[in-house]
Amino acid sequence: MANDKKKNTKSNIERIEMLTALQAGMYFHHEMDGNDGSYHEQSVFRVKGQVHFENVQKAMNLLADAHDVLRTSFTTLKNGEVLQIVLKKRTLECTYERTEKTLEEIRREDIQRGFDLQKDSLLRLKIAETAEKEYFFIWSFHHIIMDGWCISIIIGEFLRYYNALMEGTEERALQEEIQSILITQPGYGAFLKLNAKRDQEMALRFWQKELEGYGNVAEIPSLLKQKDVTEQQVQEAQKTLSKEQTEALQSCAKEAQVTINTVLET
Repeated sequence: MANDKKKNTKSNIERIEMLTALQAGMYFHHEMDGNDGSYHEQSVFRVKGQVHFENVQKAMNLLADAHDVLRTSFTTLKNGEVLQIVLKKRTLECTYERTEKTLEEIRREDIQRGFDLQKDSLLRLKIAETAEKEYFFIWSFHHIIMDGWCISIIIGEFLRYYNALMEGTEERALQEEIQSILITQPGYGAFLKLNAKRDQEMALRFWQKELEGYGNVAEIPSLLKQKDVTEQQVQEAQKTLSKEQTEALQSCAKEAQVTINTVLET
């Protein structure tokens, strides 16, 4: 499967932007400890049946065409200023292997690999065939480009592009469809421009006033007396939910305007 990465050559640069405050914080922590996987996000699903790998790569590249944040890399200038570089074209990384490793081993290796924020595509897909026509699709992305709300949208679009290609739709037709949609909606760059116009000094003064005299630790006190954590207390559990249960969870999360993860933790 193709794994070609478009380089950040001048001819391939679409635009250069500043970072948001949240991105700047993530970039700082990444530079402090590149081995810290705190901002490394993963999502996995299992596929049974035949997989057309060429169309998988095409669908990945269509995602990059549709979302400029997937064509973004980050770099530090000599003066210390950090910028995000949006490329015109990028081939998102998509790899395949036949393996006897467990899913946990594959996921752990992927997290240990981490991300090079300047060189790597910050969304990548690893397809692991663990049995005949049985695959795990491991999606990995860095939190600096998107969050958990986004990945379900991204995977949904990927499946739509892949299925369209499998049904005979030409890649060029899907590219044209994407361009027609992009014309009608603002991109992430529009938000960055709006964000850059905000009066940062005024925002700083506002929060200094709001937090003046506040010195307590921001925490929610436990109703129960905290005990020492033991190996028996920290365990993993797996449960398969029915379609009805899943839809109920999704409905609850949508009504509360939170993620399913928040519902489960609550």
